[in-house]
Amino acid sequence: LGFKTAIISNAERPLQELLSEKYGGENQPQFDAIVLSCEVGWAKPDWEIYRLGCERLNIAPEFGVFIDDNMINVEAFRNFGGYGIHHLTDEKTVQELSSILDYQLSLDN
Repeated sequence: LGFKTAIISNAERPLQELLSEKYGGENQPQFDAIVLSCEVGWAKPDWEIYRLGCERLNIAPEFGVFIDDNMINVEAFRNFGGYGIHHLTDEKTVQELSSILDYQLSLDN
């Protein structure tokens, strides 16, 4: 579909290796970028971590959609200029993301 994806996480060192192994492998990366607070020195909801995520995806914030279960982090990204989705249920998140992207997603994909 041409969408870029990233993980932005307040992960600590033990999770860093797991995320890098599982999602950032050189052969078949599942995400275009992984931004971990323990590596970069900023943590959500600091705007710098969102800036770095957008920079690594090579997009402007207004083209970004940030999904998080913590409303403070969602609001911080919205204040940074992007779209934010407060994740409460998979169905609700898919519905909101489909609306933003103007492309019907489903949980079956």
